[in-house]
Amino acid sequence: MFLVPVLMYKLCPPEITNTPEAPKDAAKALEKMGPMSRDEKFMAGTMVLAVALWALLHHQAFRA
Repeated sequence: MFLVPVLMYKLCPPEITNTPEAPKDAAKALEKMGPMSRDEKFMAGTMVLAVALWALLHHQAFRA
């Protein structure tokens, strides 16, 4: 299993390996998007809750 990514990296190396401007570009994009809306916060909270419940399911007496 470990060898597959290594083999793919050797067979098909990435064209771009150095991106020093990426953090600055990402910060600009985030600033342009602005703060999260109420609906986006609700969706993020729903996803966090769903993942937490899924991860902690083995601690519950009820099993699906």
